[in-house]
Amino acid sequence: MCVRWQNVCSDYFIVNKGVLQGNQGGILSLFLFRFYIRNLMLSITSLNIGCNFTDINVNLLAYADDLVLLAPSWRALQRLPRAAEIAGININMAFNTRKTVSMVLILLIDVKL
Repeated sequence: MCVRWQNVCSDYFIVNKGVLQGNQGGILSLFLFRFYIRNLMLSITSLNIGCNFTDINVNLLAYADDLVLLAPSWRALQRLPRAAEIAGININMAFNTRKTVSMVLILLIDVKL
């Protein structure tokens, strides 16, 4: 196997563990990964730190291997990655910090009475 990015290929290497990703024909991959990170997701959502949307507290959006953490304040946001880190250690999962970003959105709502 090799890694191809744009028009450049890496050296070939052997993959000894893992399952095919969904786009490579591994139909169970997404299900298995969801099962694998279930406790990580529960540890984050159980904190009840998040943004309220129509009375529903949301602090985690997950799709395949991408996670988005949502918090109503900078202080609250500090707790969510720490919880993910601890849960990741428990399942022997590493996060790619080079692909990790944080973003602060300030919403100004003009309410007219």
